[in-house]
Amino acid sequence: MNLTDFRDNSLLKLQVGGPFLGEMEAVQEAQEYILIQVEQTEEGGSRRRRTQQQVLYNWTIPLHSQRSDQILRTRTFEMVSSAPILISVQAFLLDSQVVPLSMTHQSLYVTVETQVLIAGLILAGVYVLIIFEIVHRTLAAMLGSLAALAALAFIGDRPSLMTVVEWIDYETLALLFGMMILVAIFSETGFFDYCAVKAYQLSRGRVWPMIMILCLIAAVLSAFLDNVTTMMLFTPVTIRLCEVLNLDPRHVLIAEVIFTNIGGAATAVGDPPNVIIVSNQDLRKKVCNYFPPFLLDAGSFTGERILCCCRVPVESVSGTCWTNYT
Repeated sequence: MNLTDFRDNSLLKLQVGGPFLGEMEAVQEAQEYILIQVEQTEEGGSRRRRTQQQVLYNWTIPLHSQRSDQILRTRTFEMVSSAPILISVQAFLLDSQVVPLSMTHQSLYVTVETQVLIAGLILAGVYVLIIFEIVHRTLAAMLGSLAALAALAFIGDRPSLMTVVEWIDYETLALLFGMMILVAIFSETGFFDYCAVKAYQLSRGRVWPMIMILCLIAAVLSAFLDNVTTMMLFTPVTIRLCEVLNLDPRHVLIAEVIFTNIGGAATAVGDPPNVIIVSNQDLRKKVCNYFPPFLLDAGSFTGERILCCCRVPVESVSGTCWTNYT
């Protein structure tokens, strides 16, 4: 494949589709692969003395010829001039057979550093709109996504409508929507106030049992609801209880925050990042056998860290209670 219409100092983006191995599979086990070579030769120098500058890139992609699914691989190459580009593809297979491949190319007119700078400016602009409440957060997010699409079109990497729709994570959005509905219902019905009153009744006014019950309730709710929203609704209740018992609410809130983070990380639906990780089909298929030992190690590690992290708040609360009782 020869590319002649190319600008100076631009990037070449190649997207190849075929029966490639997944990212989580061991590349060492691959016995079949394709080799893509990108070559550009430029003549320079004076008329008397001609010199040639050659740029050569090798891209090796492992594949499995017996697969029927198509996996896309993308890579960007930096070109030095507007000279023609030669792209060659070689397949190394165990048997003589036909392997379907597809390839598309795009010319990007800015460097990778400039792309990172543009992305950072867009992200900083969205944060400024949200922090200073210049516009509503929803409108700020929509403006940021619109600016990102405009930047992609400016650099020559404009995505199609189908690609933009595929970027939307409907599973995460649906889960967050359901969580917000549940949290709104609980807050309107006074569920969190009821939990605080029950914690006070079960502890019979004792400080340490009440703190443990509040932390456990917050951890259990955070395992199924959004931990940030749960903590925001628990904070006023905790402050009122601490005022009744003449305690400093900061230490109790720190303990609750620790437990809400642990509860949110304990389940797949406790936190939006967990949902994004679990909804990855390739990760679920390839690394499923490694989860049980990892979770066991993470559980023991988390249990030890709970005691270490709660030591300072517990000692502070105990000292406050002793001062109040004396």
